[in-house]
Amino acid sequence: MLRNTHAAWGVASAAAVTHCESVGQIIAVSCVGALGGVICDIDLFSKHNHKNRLARIIIGITVFLILLAAVDFYFHLGIYRHIYAYAGFGQSAGIIGFIALCIIFMAAAHRKFSHSLLACALSTLCVYLIYPPVCIGYAAGFISHLALDLLNRKPEQLFFPVKKGVCFNLMYSDRTGNTALFLVGILMAVIFLAISFMKL
Repeated sequence: MLRNTHAAWGVASAAAVTHCESVGQIIAVSCVGALGGVICDIDLFSKHNHKNRLARIIIGITVFLILLAAVDFYFHLGIYRHIYAYAGFGQSAGIIGFIALCIIFMAAAHRKFSHSLLACALSTLCVYLIYPPVCIGYAAGFISHLALDLLNRKPEQLFFPVKKGVCFNLMYSDRTGNTALFLVGILMAVIFLAISFMKL
């Protein structure tokens, strides 16, 4: 599936499994759910025109973090203050570990290590060390990516290091099926986020 589809399902999955107690937490969970939904495909950025794509990713993340900080400050959401409460060696180790995993993902072939349950477990551990309250949302987003890619015609190495790939061979990743899944993902994200807001 394409990136927007994975992001939509990542947000929907994270919102579905996480009990949020504030607007700030809903935003944080949505962000990590989307991240978990797309991080598997970072291996694609090591392919065609990877330098320009990587530069756009870095710029995009930087702009996003600045905007999030501005919104957090203006609306007094407490996102960064809450994350800072977990500062220490564990958080630093989580950040370094997550960056290292992203580099490994980029170096690997597509749908190999980055599309495995082992990669999900290791990256979720890193997110837990960085900010525990959102790790379940991140894991849900990551698992949603693996589940959606099972529908494709190209196998993913789900049980890495076992070499045999798995897929249901039902649809292509960039055609009508992807569009339908994207629309359903958006709808599910809106529903679960609305439920989260109503529970506040």
